[in-house]
Amino acid sequence: MKKYFILVPLLMFLTGLFILFKEDKQSSSFDRRYYTTKEDLKMFDQNYFKKLNNFYEDQILYRDKMFQVYHKFKRNSYFMFSDELLKLTNEVVHLKDGYYILDFKQNLKEIAAKKGYNLSLIKKKYPDIKMYVYHIRRIEDTNVLDDDKLKTYGDEFYNAFKINLIPDIKYQEFTVSNFEEYQKYYYKTDYHYNHIAGYFAYSELINTIKQDFSIEDVKNIKKEKCFNNEFIGNMGLSLGLETSQDRICVYELENISNYDYFAEGIKFNENELLINYENGFDFKPFSDYDYVFGNNYHLRHYDFNQEDKPNILIFADSFINPIKTHIASHFNNTYIYDLRNNSADFDLDKVIKEKNISIIVDFKSSATFDNGKLFIPINE
Repeated sequence: MKKYFILVPLLMFLTGLFILFKEDKQSSSFDRRYYTTKEDLKMFDQNYFKKLNNFYEDQILYRDKMFQVYHKFKRNSYFMFSDELLKLTNEVVHLKDGYYILDFKQNLKEIAAKKGYNLSLIKKKYPDIKMYVYHIRRIEDTNVLDDDKLKTYGDEFYNAFKINLIPDIKYQEFTVSNFEEYQKYYYKTDYHYNHIAGYFAYSELINTIKQDFSIEDVKNIKKEKCFNNEFIGNMGLSLGLETSQDRICVYELENISNYDYFAEGIKFNENELLINYENGFDFKPFSDYDYVFGNNYHLRHYDFNQEDKPNILIFADSFINPIKTHIASHFNNTYIYDLRNNSADFDLDKVIKEKNISIIVDFKSSATFDNGKLFIPINE
């Protein structure tokens, strides 16, 4: 019997050797990231052994298939008893009918209060700049799902946020009141809202700003385009693709004039993303949502060359991405900052002065409410 135990380390050695010399897999359909490959293994690198470990974890034979089989078994086992409000991972809960939500947040009152206070400090420092808050509340960050067994805390932490906003800041939110509305406005497997909800949010924000500034009316929808590409969103990917699937649709609006668009100072043509997506461009390391609507760069800048219109500064997360062009079309220059990237280097005073800002908007979602990097730095 003992001689057979010798085969175990030998088999492990041969498997490791095979992985080392076989062709590397470049990216993951599940993790939406590039794998660690042999090119990343550099001798005398202080992180060599960590990268070597990552290499074997990424390149192990049948990694993705084993991941998929595990989650298929797990889901099927759970669904034998129920298919509603089942926690499948540390972050993902199956709501019902193939819809997934993020796990419920409970301890956000303190950070929510601080974020409201943060925005109020900015308004007090710049009383002549009009300031607006537009937040998207997902269903798990409301109290819609509460019953005798479940107590969520969405209303509590949003009330803590709103009570710390001074009256001079105009507050709006997009929310849902039942599951049917959630089905209408959100993807099944991705935590972002869809094009219908995006257009609604765009319309509400522009109509509110229009009360204070002479800007164009909300633009009408010219056409709807739905892509044939089936995709699985960020919540579904964590379940090994064993989920329902979604499709992305976009609205094209009337009267969008010519403009220049820059991401991190580099000029981009946004339409190329849509064309590449439709033609099946290889975008495995990226989510479909990010590929179609753009990455969350630190700074994106629109120049519509409308000097009779104000310049606007927007602090946002990824929920603004599908409608950022729609919003920007109403202004001269639009500057969109995502402070999850390089927030320490952001200088609010400098941006307001150099870019001649007349409007500040905080456009966020409850999905990033607990992200501490999204506080806006203020020079005292």
